[in-house]
Amino acid sequence: MACVAILFTACGDFKKTKSGAMYKVQTSKGGKKPKMGDVVQIHFMLKTSKDSIFQSSYKVVPGMSKGKPQYVPVKEGFMYRGLVEAFMEFGEGDSGTIKFIGDSLFSNPQSRPPFIKPKDVVKMSIKVIKVLSEEEYRKVAAAESQKMQQEQIAKDEEVIQNYLKYNKLKAEKTASGLYYVIEKEGKGELAKAGDSLSVFYSGKLTSGEVFDANMGKEAKGKDPLPVVIGKTSLIQGWTEGLTHFKNGGKGKLIVPSSLGYGPRGDGPIPPNSVLVFDIEVAHLTPYKK
Repeated sequence: MACVAILFTACGDFKKTKSGAMYKVQTSKGGKKPKMGDVVQIHFMLKTSKDSIFQSSYKVVPGMSKGKPQYVPVKEGFMYRGLVEAFMEFGEGDSGTIKFIGDSLFSNPQSRPPFIKPKDVVKMSIKVIKVLSEEEYRKVAAAESQKMQQEQIAKDEEVIQNYLKYNKLKAEKTASGLYYVIEKEGKGELAKAGDSLSVFYSGKLTSGEVFDANMGKEAKGKDPLPVVIGKTSLIQGWTEGLTHFKNGGKGKLIVPSSLGYGPRGDGPIPPNSVLVFDIEVAHLTPYKK
């Protein structure tokens, strides 16, 4: 017999949580089950009632999924209570299906995909890879973050070396990974923390696409940018990079993503982008105590 009210009446092998979500453990390995406050590492697929997949950890979908297992906190407030209850029925190595009403998962109507109506049934196929305590998760997350940072540093270095070679540039590298090229020496002392500078610049990606400038044909304005080193809010690549310039100096900064906008990007700047800045220090006023 068909299950008419699937979230309110048990159907087939499905069981119901106290909050009304339906779940079925299809493969049980007898592994450790999560408790409230734990973190589960899972692979998942979200499907419509017609089994059309609209989100999956197995596939890279920009802005939706990363194509790798995801860590999910088992706690109320982070997700629908029924889903929390269902997750606590799956142990390490287990796989199965959870069913719930669309607006229970997407409580904010703006986050609910337009093809999911408030009372539509949504299916989640999950496979639990690991169950971690909050402390264990913090250690794993820190290690994975460190690994990703090191991998990105290596990628940035390769991009920078290719850029320097293609453009026949000889650059100096600092301990932080920043590269700079001095094309005009300038006069006086190097800029330091507290100094006030007036800076003309043109910022671009390594592809040559300009994303911001106050000099050159792409300039959005003709006035130099006022900067107080150490006080003005700047990317780290600029705060450090400007200290390699003197009054009237010109040159380039080649900024790895870790010293720029990192994995979040910013507007026209894609995530993890190496940035190139043409710099001209129009005026430098030394800091006076």
